[in-house]
Amino acid sequence: MNIWFVPVILRIIVHDLIAPYLNKRQSDDVQWRTIFTVTYWWCIPIAFTFAALSGGWSLDKAFGGLVAVGAVNAFGSYLFWASIRVNLTRTSLFLVMSDIGAVGLALAFLGEAGMVRTGVWVGSAVSVSAALLLVVRDVWRERSERQAVPVRFYGTCIGAMVIFAFSLFLIRLSAAQEIALGTFLGGWYTGTGIVATVLFLCTRRSRAATGQVRLVGRETFWSFVMALSFVGSVCLTFWAYRSPIVAVQPFFMVMRVAGPLAIGLIWYREHKTLDRLGWYALAIGIVGVLIIGVSFQ
Repeated sequence: MNIWFVPVILRIIVHDLIAPYLNKRQSDDVQWRTIFTVTYWWCIPIAFTFAALSGGWSLDKAFGGLVAVGAVNAFGSYLFWASIRVNLTRTSLFLVMSDIGAVGLALAFLGEAGMVRTGVWVGSAVSVSAALLLVVRDVWRERSERQAVPVRFYGTCIGAMVIFAFSLFLIRLSAAQEIALGTFLGGWYTGTGIVATVLFLCTRRSRAATGQVRLVGRETFWSFVMALSFVGSVCLTFWAYRSPIVAVQPFFMVMRVAGPLAIGLIWYREHKTLDRLGWYALAIGIVGVLIIGVSFQ
């Protein structure tokens, strides 16, 4: 019996609903840099626990490569935290770029081009144009000295999306090469933990200036819960990517935008930061994602 949809549904719940809510909650804290580090420190024992339960891991060449990839992904996560700290709603509109990039890499290197229609590229163009509309709108507002999201936000956001595109592709590549889940988790989160520590040390002055020295028990607990959602998301993504990426990615692409978008607009009341043009851009972006979603064979 083919149960490919089970990890897809579970991944949407954990990755696109639970994780964004927790991520925004923690990144809004004045101690977000410290929380970022503690969260990824928690990820290490959680990842190795999952690894042990899934059959263990091996310290081979693949493990070393995954440490390097996990380290790079940690920089993307840091940029992502900085982005959603400014605005989760706008960041969600850019998330589709990482999925487009992942699909493009799969088409180029995994030979999955036969499952993609022209509509994918049309939807991609529509989605990117919506994101660019937001950029132009906020650049104009900043120059006119009206309230706007800082333009540097978009550089941070796009940087995170580029890194995430490669990360998603490499998860799919690891699944395709049948690298053991335990080896993947152990290598990936060892790398993220190392970079999180480096970033923690490099930002000690800015943390001290804002009182970001140590966390209380409640913040440590929520960091653990968020780490659990992160590792769980990667496990479910790895499981889902046992199927061709172009078969599962449409669901991920739609919910990757829709989930965080709804949380930002409704739960965190970011609708107050949008004017009419901003709403138009969001609507165009959603249409683009839907076009992509229905354009896979």
